Amino acid sequence: MNSGTRILIIGINYAPELTGIGRYSGDMGAWLSKQGADVQVITGFPYYPEWKVRSGYRPGWYRTERILGAKVLRCPMYVPIRPTSVRRMLQDLTFMVTSWLAVTYLRFRGSRFDEIWVASPSFLSGWVGLWAGWLNSGARRSLHVFDLQVDAAGALGMIRGGWLLRILTRVESAMMKRFDRVSTLSEGMRERIIQKGVAADSTMLLPIWVDTVHFQPGVADTELLFRLGLPTDRRIVLYSGAVGEKQGLEHVLTMAGLAKAGGMRELLFVITGDGPYMHILKMTANDLGLDNVLFRPLQRDDDFPALLNAASLHLVLQRHTAGDHFMPSKLFPILSSGGLALVTAAAESSLGKLIFTHDIAELVPVNDPSVLFRHMIDLLRSPADCQRYRTNARQFVEENLSRERVLSNYWLIEK
Repeated sequence: MNSGTRILIIGINYAPELTGIGRYSGDMGAWLSKQGADVQVITGFPYYPEWKVRSGYRPGWYRTERILGAKVLRCPMYVPIRPTSVRRMLQDLTFMVTSWLAVTYLRFRGSRFDEIWVASPSFLSGWVGLWAGWLNSGARRSLHVFDLQVDAAGALGMIRGGWLLRILTRVESAMMKRFDRVSTLSEGMRERIIQKGVAADSTMLLPIWVDTVHFQPGVADTELLFRLGLPTDRRIVLYSGAVGEKQGLEHVLTMAGLAKAGGMRELLFVITGDGPYMHILKMTANDLGLDNVLFRPLQRDDDFPALLNAASLHLVLQRHTAGDHFMPSKLFPILSSGGLALVTAAAESSLGKLIFTHDIAELVPVNDPSVLFRHMIDLLRSPADCQRYRTNARQFVEENLSRERVLSNYWLIEK
């Protein structure tokens, strides 16, 4: 990639979203702009993980802005307040239509691009990227798969009709095979993409990267704790991120109940995030009388590292542990901060192999609250194991996942 390379990024999520795909797509756009690339983004209005358009953005027609050097064109789309499988598909369809119109508008206005980069999910955005490639003859078309959306929906039971799942799988496969290169987060996900018919030599890894300067080990910020109403004399067990159905966060409440029943008053369970299931968790915690559980909103990017450093233990949970459908992005800032993480994943999954090989976190093969609780207590009672995980975690990220290393390796590959 040379200075002045014209890059079009297409994806339903982008900055200023604080978590998930939007965080990383936005970080990539900012990094590319800093390298001298001419970056144009086509995206939706920021809504995740709250599932409502962010304050300051008036949903409706198209809107343009600049974010850290990148030109951003926001497309109108349907955002369901209570997302279901059908409503999420409707959201993806509306963004596919409005982003298709945006791509067409830019081309007929005279804009040309050397690189087309598409973030999936939504996998339907891939078809928009292919259309952009057809309009920009000679442009390299790259698809990056953050989540295997169709596979995950099937595994989680979000799509129950076998016929619909088969149709979506074929549509997804046909789309993927038409890109010049398809990247994803782990070797297991890459293998699943190859099984969909994508040529192996067209696939590559683009792992989650971390700004190792922004996220680094530090002491708890008492001012932040005071602002959040968190005590300084208790051990914080933290979950921070999207609150959705794939995380299985009801188990956090069960663990909190076990801690309360066991008289472990030193443990305080804190959930910071937003999402469609947050109100259900709050109601359940209240009904169970769990005074050792606190809920707080997602923290701004400048406060987030301090929050990570305040936690004694981080929970990285996923309801379905056996597959290679996604890689939890929330784990890597934790590792970069030298955090102590308890992670649910099958030992044979890419995530499980990563953790076991590098000895960077406590791996729990099943998302069972009693098993999680037992692992948590044993770990917190072993200072030597805690320190080993913390040291290995930071070293692993520094050596393998720094933003400069990962993105340079990806973008400096010649056509």
